[in-house]
Amino acid sequence: MAAGCLVLYLTGASGYDLLTDDEMRYAEAGRRMVESGDWVVPEYNGYPRYQKPILFYWLQATAQGILGSSPWSARLPTAVAGTLLVLLMAAVAGQVWGQRAGWWSGVVLAVMAGIVLLSRMVMTDIVLLLFLQAGLGAFYVAQLREPPQRGPWYLAMWTAFAFGFLTKGPIAYLLPFAFLVPWLAVRGELLATVRESRILRGLMILLIVAGPWYLAAHIVTEGDFSRHFFVTENLGRFLTNVNPHDAPPFLYFLILIPLTFPWAGLLPQVVRHALRQSLRGPFRDALPLLLVWQAALVFVVFTLSRTRVWTYTLPMLPPLALLIGRWIADRVGNSSTDAKPMRPALWVFLTVALLLGIGSVFLRAEHLPDVVRDARLIWQIRLLAGLLVVLSLLAVLTDQRHRMTATLTLLSLGALGFYLTAAFTVIPTVDELLRKPVRRAAEMIRRHRANVIVTCHVHELGLNFLTGERVVLHWRTHTADDLADFLRGPGRIFVLIASERWHEYEGLQLYVWDRNPRFVLAANFPPESLLEPAGNTDLVTHATTASEEERAVSKVPGSVERSGLDESAR
Repeated sequence: MAAGCLVLYLTGASGYDLLTDDEMRYAEAGRRMVESGDWVVPEYNGYPRYQKPILFYWLQATAQGILGSSPWSARLPTAVAGTLLVLLMAAVAGQVWGQRAGWWSGVVLAVMAGIVLLSRMVMTDIVLLLFLQAGLGAFYVAQLREPPQRGPWYLAMWTAFAFGFLTKGPIAYLLPFAFLVPWLAVRGELLATVRESRILRGLMILLIVAGPWYLAAHIVTEGDFSRHFFVTENLGRFLTNVNPHDAPPFLYFLILIPLTFPWAGLLPQVVRHALRQSLRGPFRDALPLLLVWQAALVFVVFTLSRTRVWTYTLPMLPPLALLIGRWIADRVGNSSTDAKPMRPALWVFLTVALLLGIGSVFLRAEHLPDVVRDARLIWQIRLLAGLLVVLSLLAVLTDQRHRMTATLTLLSLGALGFYLTAAFTVIPTVDELLRKPVRRAAEMIRRHRANVIVTCHVHELGLNFLTGERVVLHWRTHTADDLADFLRGPGRIFVLIASERWHEYEGLQLYVWDRNPRFVLAANFPPESLLEPAGNTDLVTHATTASEEERAVSKVPGSVERSGLDESAR
C-alpha cells in the first residue's frame, strides 16, 4: 500500500512547475532557509513569513537541502505525509474493526481525490492532517484498552497534537477537542478521560516539542510573530475575511462530491448505516457516530467561518474514509446483506459521468480563460470525461455480473488511472501554457543578472524560486509614471508588465526581451543580440528607441529601498 501511494502521489510530479501561489511561497521559503541558514524565521520575498509555524518550512528546507531545489523535491514532504496518513488510517481501522476494514479504509482514503490532490501539492494541510489523525487514532486505540494500558496511547496522542501545533498552530488542538469533548460528555466519560489522559503531561509535551521554537520566534521578531500569527492568522481568519476568498456559504457542499471521488455516491448510505449505532454502546460500535460528528462539525464550523478556503474541508475526508471502509467490510462476503448495495451509487455515478461527457463535447476553446485557450487542452478534458464515462459504465456492468469486491477494485484502479492520465495530460499542458513563459523569462533573468526585478500588474509568478533572487518587487497599483521615475535610478532592471497593460508603458525607455499572452518581459538594457550580432536573436520581439548611452547602467549601491514599492508582503 505504501509503494502504491508513493507512486500515485509522486509520478509525474517533476513534469510540471509549481502551479499555485501557496506552492511557490512555501517552496521558496524553504529554499531561502537553506540559502540563508536562518531556521527560526522563514522568509519569502524579503519579508518574514508569520502565516504558519515552522515545521513545514523545515521539511521543505530539508528536502531541498538534500535533493536540490526543484518542484519534485518541494512536493516530496507532502507525498510522504499523504502516504503515512493512509497507512495510519488503515492501521487504526484494522485495530478497531479488523483487517478487512483496515485494508479498505486505506484504499478508499488513498484514492480519494482530495487526498491525492493535496498529497501532490506543496501545502501544509496534509501534514497537519497527518498529526491530527495520528492523535485521534491514538485516542481511538486507547479506548479499546483497559484503563491501566491506555497511558502510552495518550502519550502518543499528545505528542501528535504537539507536532500539529508546530505545523499549523492552535487548530491542532481546537479541532480534536471540538470533536471529543461533546462526544465524551454525552457518553458520561469526559471526567474519567481527562484524568486518564493527564492533560498536564500533554501540556509539558507541547512545551517540549513546540515551545522552544515559538519562544525563539517571539524573541527574534520582538513579538511580531506572536501578534500576527495568533491574532490575525487564527482569530482573524474565523471572524473576518482575512484573504479575499469570495466563496459562497455553500462552497463546502459543492466541493464535497469531487473531493470524495470516486466514493461520493456511497456517502448517503454509509452515513445512514453509521447513524444506526448506539451512542452509549461499546466504543467499537459507537465510533461511527463520532466519525460522523467529526465530519459534520468540520463542515459546519468552516461554513460559518468568514474566510472560506477549499482545503479547510480536508479533516472531513479521513473519518469518511473510515466509515466507507467499515461499511465495505460489513458487506464484502456477507451473504445476509443486500447483494447489490452499491447499485444506487453506481447509477448516480454513471449519470453524472454522462452529463460531464456530454458537456465536454460542447466545450470550446473560447470557453477557457485566454491564458489556457488551447485545442490540446480541450481534447485532454474530453479524454478525462470519456474515462469517467467508461469507468462508471464498467462499474455498473461489473456490479451486475460479479461480486462487490470486483466492483470496488475496478473503482480503485480506475481512479488511479484517471489521476495518472491527468498527471501526464491536462496538468503538463496547463503548466506549459501558464508556466513555460515564466520559466523562459526566469532563464533570461538568470543569464543576465540585474539589480532589480519588478512586476507590474502581474500576478505572482514564483520568480524568486525560479531565478534564485531573494526579492522581486510586485507593483499592483503603480503607474507608468512611477516606473519611469524608478528607471531613472542606477542599476540593471528587469520589468514584467501585464500584456493588457503594455500599451501604457510603450513610451518608456525599455527594451522588450520577450512577449507572451500574460506579460511582456522588458529591461532598461538591451538583449545581448542588440549588442552582439551573434547573440540569441530569437529573444528580441521589439525595442523602443533608446540609445545605449542613454541606457547606461551601473550597480545599485546598497539595497533597493522597498517601502512603497513592493505590494506583495505575502
